[in-house]
Amino acid sequence: MIKKLPEAEFFIIKICPSADELDERCYIRFDKMINEGAVQEVQRLLELHLPNTLPAMKALGVPELARYLKGECSLEQAVEEAKLHTRQYAKRQRTWFKNKLKADMELNCCYAGDCTDILQRIERFRKR
Repeated sequence: MIKKLPEAEFFIIKICPSADELDERCYIRFDKMINEGAVQEVQRLLELHLPNTLPAMKALGVPELARYLKGECSLEQAVEEAKLHTRQYAKRQRTWFKNKLKADMELNCCYAGDCTDILQRIERFRKR
């Protein structure tokens, strides 16, 4: 249980896009990483001969792109596997937050789509 300061008042907002929207964002994000030099970054990591047990070597996309760079699969296969693992990670995060909110936090509002009135609700809360 989270202990709150006696004088503190919290307004907790959960923004939860649909699973399809979140998956699409994962795809777009990974494609952007590829276009901005992720393959070259992983190549530099491999050149350092770091142990695979280090967190940097386990980061999303690194093991898959390393396999590509070692000639074990195509770039397309590596990207698809990395996108799959990214989606799976995002799903684990959604599950964790869902359970955490049930157990420890009182939610003031949840948004699954349009979030245009969030700032208005926050401002009303601040003025209380």
